[in-house]
Amino acid sequence: MNKYYSIPLLLVVLLVMLACSLFGTPTPVPTNRPTNKPTQSQALLPTEAPQPATFLPTSPEPQPAAAPRLQAGDEVKLDLIAMKSATKGWGISGSVVLTTSDGGKTWSEATPPESLAFPASASAYGVFLDAQTAWVIYSQDDMILSEASVWHTTDTGRTWTPGPPLYHQVYGDVVWAELFALDAHNAWVMVRGVYVGAGTHYVHNLFRTHDSGVTWTPLDEQFSGDYTAMIFTDEGFGVRTLETLGAYYFDPPTFTRTLDGGATWAYIELPPPSDFPDLFDTYPYCETYQPVLLSDRSIRMLLGCMDNEYSVEDFVSYFYASEDAGATWQTTRLPAQVEASQYQLVYFGREEALLLGRSIYRSTTDGQDWDYVSMVNWDGQFSFIDAQTGWAVGKDTTEVAIAYTDDGADSWSLIIPTIKP
Repeated sequence: MNKYYSIPLLLVVLLVMLACSLFGTPTPVPTNRPTNKPTQSQALLPTEAPQPATFLPTSPEPQPAAAPRLQAGDEVKLDLIAMKSATKGWGISGSVVLTTSDGGKTWSEATPPESLAFPASASAYGVFLDAQTAWVIYSQDDMILSEASVWHTTDTGRTWTPGPPLYHQVYGDVVWAELFALDAHNAWVMVRGVYVGAGTHYVHNLFRTHDSGVTWTPLDEQFSGDYTAMIFTDEGFGVRTLETLGAYYFDPPTFTRTLDGGATWAYIELPPPSDFPDLFDTYPYCETYQPVLLSDRSIRMLLGCMDNEYSVEDFVSYFYASEDAGATWQTTRLPAQVEASQYQLVYFGREEALLLGRSIYRSTTDGQDWDYVSMVNWDGQFSFIDAQTGWAVGKDTTEVAIAYTDDGADSWSLIIPTIKP
């Protein structure tokens, strides 16, 4: 059967179609129902992968210094002195860290709150940047625990903050530490060990911090040895002098140099001095000591040669200077009394320096000439703040005291240090 529509109905349909073509379909009324469907513009944006959370190392809260172990008026037997001004400085006596504010006459305890089973058998090793800032690590019974931490203070030892465990892998009959601080943020600690077995052997792990000790980065190395000193002039350039005494060493004297802050080291051999070309053949043991860096190109150090490893009877010492990071050297023979392994080399600027031992010498020509200053009858660990003002922990066979000079080591006066009342 055919279907027919009336003319009015057909007219209505045509009018609706015409309106839709002119004005579009009606917009639906929005609802409150949420939707996860992206809009067309959102769908065209690149999709970013979710980023992992970033966890920055956080430093523990500072802890108060350990309770005092000494009594007011007690005499102090220092192992090390590190003065930072005419009045202020640091000292170490066994496991006790001390500070002075009167030039070494009296001392106050400023010891990190390290948990020590037997403090009498413990030793502190530290580096002291200024009167406020220091880093300290501990050994117990001549051993540094693998999980030992380096303590840090910025308030003259009133409070200390522990770093993370080092987890070093050093072993030996004795394990100790040596530290160097470049500035308030950059420091190095070398944990060292020595053991005897078919000769004497040295091992070490080197760590550095860029953030004052919040984190310590291990610097893995292929070599180890008996290093006599470590110094850096910036975050990259550093030098370590080296002993190679032993029956298995026949190489020329060497030192190690780094350009990347200690991550890698190159061994550099010293040439024989110009006035003694067969020196290394004449003496069986020749070693490097006491590096000084005047810049990342200017290196100064001592060379000591001896006839016997254990009982030295004949020795000769030289001063070495390089202006091209160790490629070439100028050499100066030191006075006959100077045994390089027993001396400290201290510079004041680029020209003036002191050689400090039982016989003391001064140079005002960057080591080209050395003039006799004075003689002392004790072995000293010296700390100078300028060319005139210095202290020494003086030790003889039975006594320990502090010696003080204000005339460039021409004369010394004795200080009996005590605990401040």
